[in-house]
Amino acid sequence: MSPEPSATTTDEQGPPRRGRPRTAGLDDRVLEATRRSIAEHGYTATTVDGIATSAEVSKGSIYRRWPAKGVLVYDACVAANDELPQVIDTGDIRADLLAVARLASGPPSGTAGAEVVSHILADAATDPDLMEMLRVRFFLPRSDAIVRRVEVAVERGELAPGIDAPLVPAVLTGALQYTRRVRSRSLTDEELEHLVDMVLGGHLPGPRPGA
Repeated sequence: MSPEPSATTTDEQGPPRRGRPRTAGLDDRVLEATRRSIAEHGYTATTVDGIATSAEVSKGSIYRRWPAKGVLVYDACVAANDELPQVIDTGDIRADLLAVARLASGPPSGTAGAEVVSHILADAATDPDLMEMLRVRFFLPRSDAIVRRVEVAVERGELAPGIDAPLVPAVLTGALQYTRRVRSRSLTDEELEHLVDMVLGGHLPGPRPGA
């Protein structure tokens, strides 16, 4: 028995048609529908079915792009407002890492907020596939951007050779996560400056800030 045709499955199936493709703007529609659902219903009550209906796309189209609800919500509500993957390069590595620390220490911006991020991470804690997708699509690019900025700083002479670039994001963001999750607070701006100076250690040429 042949399956009945569905009006919501034609966005990527069937013969080519003249005129504007139905896939045009699909990603934007899905992301916007996700943000609306999160704002109106919260993370737990948001479903991929509901998002698909609101965005007028098939659920399969969504899963081909975002294999899990947590990935979709993170992409729509957190990554869309995330400035860390593009670490600003002012030529001053201390100032740039301090800017990164300030961004990372604040609450997640956008529709999600800390509560929704906590829901996503709670799902990921019991779903290794979700955690791996978040790691590859979001967390790793943020870390790699910081590593590359440190490497460039060494190449330019902003930092002395010998600093372990891959450990910089681990120490910098790890300290922020510890303070937030264990101490239930954020670091003050003065503490962020101290943290950056601790991370850079003796690798800054010339006198250390505050010395």
